[in-house]
Amino acid sequence: MKKVFIDCGANSGRVTDSFFDKISKASEYEIICIEANPKFRENFEKKKYNCKFINAAVGDENKRIKFKIDESDVAYGSSSILSKRTGKFGKDFLDIKQIDIADFINSNYSIEDFIVLKIDIEGSEYDVLPHLKKTKAIEKIDIIFLDLHPNCKLGIDNNIFQKKLKLTNEFIKDYQHKIYLEPDFWNSEDDKNIFKKLKQIF
Repeated sequence: MKKVFIDCGANSGRVTDSFFDKISKASEYEIICIEANPKFRENFEKKKYNCKFINAAVGDENKRIKFKIDESDVAYGSSSILSKRTGKFGKDFLDIKQIDIADFINSNYSIEDFIVLKIDIEGSEYDVLPHLKKTKAIEKIDIIFLDLHPNCKLGIDNNIFQKKLKLTNEFIKDYQHKIYLEPDFWNSEDDKNIFKKLKQIF
């Protein structure tokens, strides 16, 4: 059995740092950090623990996408696809890889593995969560730490977004026993709550 911590929207690695520092058995985990903003690569090369850094966006398809990068100095909403805006963006787009996270999980892990998935992906969760259910990847996931972005500016028809929202809410209801909703991963008090729960689990 593999133990895996997958950090989707890893940013500078703060949540992963906390996982490694506060969970006594963290060294037993394969740690994978997926982040679209290439400026954070250097952060992960300096980590005191072993982790695999993947410079990519997280979505429901394997493809190339146009991406805007948050140019602010703080670890905020670090990046965004064309239709989502949660940070301070420049004028230029980057052409980057998007990973189908369900396909990634189904291709690399089995139902016997223990998978902790953190999702903080600036609005793309409305595509990813229903996709995890559709592809049955959710059956391999044991714990999800989820940061929702209901106020992100989705550049799509409102009827389409309402359908996505309905599917997302159904997903949360169906798998509430696996999901921990956290309003802000970058708030120290929320970090404390996350890892208090993890310690109870482990």
